[in-house]
Amino acid sequence: TENFLDIAKHTLKISWQFNGDTFCEKERVLERSSTFSIENLNEKVLPFAFLEELMLCGDIKPYLADNLLENANKLKPFFGDYIGVMPPPAFRDIKEVGLIYRRMENRYILDYFSFEVENGKINKIIKCD
Repeated sequence: TENFLDIAKHTLKISWQFNGDTFCEKERVLERSSTFSIENLNEKVLPFAFLEELMLCGDIKPYLADNLLENANKLKPFFGDYIGVMPPPAFRDIKEVGLIYRRMENRYILDYFSFEVENGKINKIIKCD
């Protein structure tokens, strides 16, 4: 069991099975805190919670507007294998969200994205320069 200090306070429970030589993952269950509600998130926080959900391979559909739902399965490859989500530094636009990528041991890079939110759902994602 692993508890995350993210917005939704996720808990990941993984069960393992021994198959003679190796351990194999038997079951993986990702849960949000019972007090977490997507509907109550501020629109400025929504992209951060969405990206944390995506990073943990959770259910991202409640975060997305109808126009993005049909391509929800393409979002993980679009964003790639990031290891963290962060607010932008002072020299970036406050509306951007930073994704942290591991380049090599002890070397990291950041990419920034902006999100348009309407009626509590993400309806546009833009990769920033």
